[in-house]
Amino acid sequence: MKVVEYQKLLGVMYREDYQNDPFIAKTIIESGWAVKRLLGNGTISPFDEYEDVQELIMNETKWRDKDGNYRKVLPI
Repeated sequence: MKVVEYQKLLGVMYREDYQNDPFIAKTIIESGWAVKRLLGNGTISPFDEYEDVQELIMNETKWRDKDGNYRKVLPI
């Protein structure tokens, strides 16, 4: 799957399936923002294979602190 296809998939998943689930919706939105930032600064291309840039996308999300530990995003 190309990065552009991954972006479209995130949009469909949000609109059609998870818009009313706050935790999953936030995860999908943050993933989309991470992809947009990486595309905007030229780190990745819309035509890159998602599997090749998946780690870059995950590292760009706001789920981890700078030390690499996952941060709490929703109150439990």
